[in-house]
Order: sequence, then C-alpha cells, then structure tokens
Amino acid sequence: MIGSIKTGAFVGQLVQGDDGSPVEEVGAWAKTKHEYLCRYVDISRGVRSKWLDHGKAGAPLIDPFCGPGRCRIRGTNEFIDGGVVAAWKKSADSRTHSLRYISEISNPGGLRLARNGYKR
Repeated sequence: MIGSIKTGAFVGQLVQGDDGSPVEEVGAWAKTKHEYLCRYVDISRGVRSKWLDHGKAGAPLIDPFCGPGRCRIRGTNEFIDGGVVAAWKKSADSRTHSLRYISEISNPGGLRLARNGYKR
C-alpha cells in the first residue's frame, strides 16, 4: 500500500498502478458501476447537447467522490479506468462530445484524463 484517500466515511487503499501512478483498490462491483455510468453518458448525450451552445451553461460531470482515475480490482491484478475517466472516454467516442471535467489540477484523476487526451 502506498497511501489512502478519504471520501466521506470510506477510505480507499492506494497501491502502485500499472501506469506508475497510484490507483485505488476497489471491489469487482466497480466494473458494473462504470458500465451503468457509461450507459448513462451515452443515453443522455442528446439531452446534454442542448446546454452546449454559446452562452449556455454547459454539461459538466461533477463527481464529488472522484478517485485517482484508475483502479485495481481487489484480490486480482486487473486494472480498470476510474469512473470519471471511463465516462469521459465514453463521451469522447461521440461527435457530440459534451462532457466537461472539473477538478483541481493536482487531482490524480484530472492528471490521468490529461494523459488520455482530455483538454480543458
């Protein structure tokens, strides 16, 4: 273990990731959670696009419990994208890409997004 992050009452264990940066250990349930999140991003694409024109508010993804952007499934050597990275990638797959990510620049999730091509 190389640290921990506290989100509310829960503490996620950080371990060395497959990309050299810390990742959070999560249960296998995280894969299902991310599938649902990506499905939501996909089916809400049309609605979110209504708020993207000049002078409109935009369509941000706000994740108050954002982790480091990459996870390892506890008890395995399987690595997956964190929720915010998975959601952004799903949104980026479309011509009507509309997801915006808001975080501190030092947030590991934000840094991973930047390495995956996200531009503020």
